[in-house]
Amino acid sequence: MTFRLPPSSSHRWVNCALTIPAAQAYPEPPEGDEAREGTCAAWVAQTVLSGGAADCSALIGQAHTNGHPVTAEMAAIVQDYINMILKRGGTTSCEKFVTLSTDPLIAGTTDLSATVGDTPVLYVDDLKYGMEIVEVRKNTQIVIYAGAILRNYPPGTFNLVQLGIYQPRAFHRDGIYRKWVVSVADLLRMCDEIVEAGRRAYAPNPTANVGEWCKYCPIATRCEALAHTNYSRISLVQSQAHRDMTPIEISRELDFLEEADATLKARKKAVEAEAMERARREVIPGRKLEMGKGKKRFNIPAWLVKAVTGVDPMTEPGVCTPAELIRRGASKEAVNAMSFTPDTGMKLVKMNDNFIATAFGEDT
Repeated sequence: MTFRLPPSSSHRWVNCALTIPAAQAYPEPPEGDEAREGTCAAWVAQTVLSGGAADCSALIGQAHTNGHPVTAEMAAIVQDYINMILKRGGTTSCEKFVTLSTDPLIAGTTDLSATVGDTPVLYVDDLKYGMEIVEVRKNTQIVIYAGAILRNYPPGTFNLVQLGIYQPRAFHRDGIYRKWVVSVADLLRMCDEIVEAGRRAYAPNPTANVGEWCKYCPIATRCEALAHTNYSRISLVQSQAHRDMTPIEISRELDFLEEADATLKARKKAVEAEAMERARREVIPGRKLEMGKGKKRFNIPAWLVKAVTGVDPMTEPGVCTPAELIRRGASKEAVNAMSFTPDTGMKLVKMNDNFIATAFGEDT
């Protein structure tokens, strides 16, 4: 069976040979709200960088094909990213289908920007719009894209590759833009290791390997290895023995607990997603669907907020919240009139005793 190994999920299949081949038997899960938002932001950047719009503000009010709208906040954030790319100079390309390997098939469409200038350095940058921290060092997704792009140039064209992650909405000690400079030889060596991992996924009877990469695995709810690993970690043992741990034991225990926490979270996230989908068509005992609410936000541009309230809403890295503007001295009534609380989609919540008693007509 031939299947494609997507760069976007390489963090999983490089570590677990079973994840992609096993997923072929099941439909792709629907794109969540956070993923739709990130896809929309990447589309805004691609549209402007390719000349489809003069700047990001021209796209405010439009929507990606997935339905997510371009807000003023998104336009401002993405424009800062584009300004950084354009300031570097050179020729920039994005939204290209690239192939690192044909056997195994490792290929995908980039939503990042590759810049070629007058220096022997290839710049490959990726905009990450979400809040979950993404590290740049040895990031297999961006390494694959950079390696595939290098194949389009004669050997010796570049000496170095600068990989960058631009993540404007999440705090990181290294700031919004994080870069990692690597030699072409070292990058191609990493690509060889990734291709070898891909061959393990193509091999007969690939084996699951459990770890923090299980978090977004499409077969996490069906994976016996993940379930049994978590069960074994919470098995109960009775004992009266006790003593203080040594410093090295404390360190090793923390390592274990961090790994255990990652696999439990991966299983929990996967089961919650399946429960959400199934709750739309069947009863999940003790759970109910309800509309989630996001954080209150402004529905007019920042300059108009300032004009109406007399208080500047700008903060680092963008517009402050309506609650913060009130704390800065703006009228509560005025702020409420120009802000709204968005729906974040349906979520599955646990029913408490009062809800269950009311449903059955009992006194609470």
